[in-house]
Amino acid sequence: MAKCAACTTLVTKKKPGLQCSKCKKWLHGTCAAISTDQLNALFLTESVEWMCKACTGKARPARLSCILPDAEEDDGVTDTEDASADKMTKVSLTNIKREIQLTIRDEVKREIQAVFREEMQRTMQYLSDKIDDYEKCQKESKERISNLEKNVHNLTNTCVHLQKYNGALEQKIMDMEQSTRKLNLEIVGIEVLPDENPKIIIEKLGDLMKVSSKEIESATRGAPRSNAKPAPITVKFSSSGAAARDAWLKQRRAARAVTSDMLTGGSQTSAVYVNEDLIPETRELFWRTRAELRDVCKYIWLSDGKVLVKQTDGAKASRIKCVNDIGDIKKVIVNK
Repeated sequence: MAKCAACTTLVTKKKPGLQCSKCKKWLHGTCAAISTDQLNALFLTESVEWMCKACTGKARPARLSCILPDAEEDDGVTDTEDASADKMTKVSLTNIKREIQLTIRDEVKREIQAVFREEMQRTMQYLSDKIDDYEKCQKESKERISNLEKNVHNLTNTCVHLQKYNGALEQKIMDMEQSTRKLNLEIVGIEVLPDENPKIIIEKLGDLMKVSSKEIESATRGAPRSNAKPAPITVKFSSSGAAARDAWLKQRRAARAVTSDMLTGGSQTSAVYVNEDLIPETRELFWRTRAELRDVCKYIWLSDGKVLVKQTDGAKASRIKCVNDIGDIKKVIVNK
């Protein structure tokens, strides 16, 4: 087994050496002042002769030769050294593995953080843009709602004004239509007979009521009614007969003592009534006023085509122009 001539330790695979081609002595590469790279180069070069410094002196040999001992020449010391080297190698590999793992983990962590940060920034920017859009839409909606509320308010005021104006126009039209009947009277309760003469019948009624019939221009029976009651007779006075008409109205209570058979000679004995000649709207208004205010107003009557009510004897009379006035008066009376 070869030993190093310089350090007297064995030449092994772990500590390779060279054999001088002249003196045949073995020297470790380190003992011969040959670096590991140089030693590897000598091992890889074929047919190279090498001589130690003792054999060559100061002159550098032209050719070098090196050999390695065989594997079977290693002894127990070599195995121990091999185990120690393996252990150191394993420790180095473990440290390298740990460093690689830490490096990979840190790199992956940095990449994940970068991706997460980028995604968060993108998400936050998206949400921020959405919030801006929502705020813009909300602002526009508020402005639109405010404008709509103003328009609704204006339209409401306009509707109220138009309703009042329309009510005033309707009342004016009703007054004008009613004024066309200011010289008329309506006689109710007289039996209808064939070939009757309404004017003669009315003149008889005037005689019984002790009022003049000279200013009467005409007396006309109305269209037949759907019920069994006889149609009224409309009496028209002349343009100068306003006083005569008023006299008939003042004596209307006297007409209640007159029955139909007293005027026509017929079989019916119904009472006769003298009323103002009303347009349908005024007639309906008077009927509803009586139906709704009879329990709260002591007096409900007609005067010149106007519906009037009075709660008590000393109270002031109020005119009912439309159906809404009925509700208003009822509220005032109830809240007293």
